[in-house]
Amino acid sequence: MSGTPESAVLAAVAARLDGAVQSAGDPVTVSVVEPATVDDVPRLVLSLESVRRGRPDRPRPAEPARWVERTGALRVTSRLDLAAEVFLDPPLGDLSWRVDGAARQVHLAHGGLVRADGSALGAGDTFTGDDFTARTTQPARALDVVATLDGAGETAITVDSRRGRLETAAALPAQGELALSYHVGAWRQRVTPLHGVLRLDLFVASGAVDPATADGVLVALDRAVELGAADELGGRFERLEPIELGPVVRAAGEAGSALATVRRRRLRIAFLFEHHDDRPLSAGGVITAVEVDTTLRRLVGTGEPAGGVGAGGVGAGGFGVEDEPDLPMIVTGARPDQGDTP
Repeated sequence: MSGTPESAVLAAVAARLDGAVQSAGDPVTVSVVEPATVDDVPRLVLSLESVRRGRPDRPRPAEPARWVERTGALRVTSRLDLAAEVFLDPPLGDLSWRVDGAARQVHLAHGGLVRADGSALGAGDTFTGDDFTARTTQPARALDVVATLDGAGETAITVDSRRGRLETAAALPAQGELALSYHVGAWRQRVTPLHGVLRLDLFVASGAVDPATADGVLVALDRAVELGAADELGGRFERLEPIELGPVVRAAGEAGSALATVRRRRLRIAFLFEHHDDRPLSAGGVITAVEVDTTLRRLVGTGEPAGGVGAGGVGAGGFGVEDEPDLPMIVTGARPDQGDTP
């Protein structure tokens, strides 16, 4: 559900380092943008010096990613435009739609909803707390999940967890958004390994140069490998290995530049990262791929006239069918005027 695997590497590093490193008592800002003036420091700038999909210890396959079936509780969020008849959810590439405003129903893109702890609802149970939340923006108010709409107030909703259907006690507003948060119990995860070199440029004021700042960066990254990056950060690091801890140098070559009093220290780190892209199993929406298993057969000449029956099967204009599941598709024919023609 993140962006590209490459961007996820930088996002995971930033999440681990943000607020974890200080320079002369000031927190170091983590960014992908270099400082323009001395007021922008201290700053740690992240970039990928080199990156390649796949694992470094294996020949690069044509498709290094693999799909894994997951179960448990995956949080899904959607913001639906209530002025539209059809709702598109770009982060997931899935489709949610409002069937009929008068019927007060919203069909979610996913069925098989579960509680936040991954447990399924029993007969007569309903979602509570963070299991399922819904809120409109115009007017701004929360909708309450109840077991039945009989005698319920206008903010009440019921949720069919199996079908992924929401029904409201009152008609939804014709404007604003409906913000939803729920959990699905099964999903597919696209796992993509990446390896390369991560570059970190530490910018500080000339009077705040402290070797301990760079050490703090390395310690925080070591901790990231020990814990493993949470899936909310787009994956996990399997290896972070420092390969360069450079000297402190002037950030700008010209004495009169805005960065004349700024110093830079470069760290280069070899990494192996496993990117996780979660795709909820959809109860509706756009079909993006269909797996097809086929048994190939071949047509053979039967020697029979059109409509006759030969040893290979029912003839059709001198053709019959033979089972050849292990062969590529072969088509031959016995045309009365030309004989066997490939």
